Amino acid sequence: MVDVLVSWRKGVKLAELSTVFPFMEFDRLSQAYEDGNPRECNDDILIEDDAFLMYRELLVKLREEAGMRELFPYFSHWTLRLSKDHQDVQAEEILIRPVADEEGFDVWSSSAPEHKSAFRTVDEVVRAALSLVGEL
Repeated sequence: MVDVLVSWRKGVKLAELSTVFPFMEFDRLSQAYEDGNPRECNDDILIEDDAFLMYRELLVKLREEAGMRELFPYFSHWTLRLSKDHQDVQAEEILIRPVADEEGFDVWSSSAPEHKSAFRTVDEVVRAALSLVGEL
């Protein structure tokens, strides 16, 4: 195991590491981090995942918006979180969650959780999220 870490710190890439050390496995998101495109890869993973089917249309539309491309999408407690720095637990986020017992989504910023608003259509949710990007 130490040899893997030493090799990795020397700059050996994931594909080569897994060839030299067959016990080592990596997934496509790890490869995307190495390639410099984790946001795009994570979009694909979430859009393809049937566990998040209720968010699929929204994820696709958010991906199409230039103003949203700098934000990293991930899920926590069935809430879609859009973060400029998902590795920083203090980073501000835009949060989107289905409205309980209704159609649509609640949208709010972690900096102002008391300003949660409900929207019925995906287009409204995207516009609301875009309006919050400047607060992050």
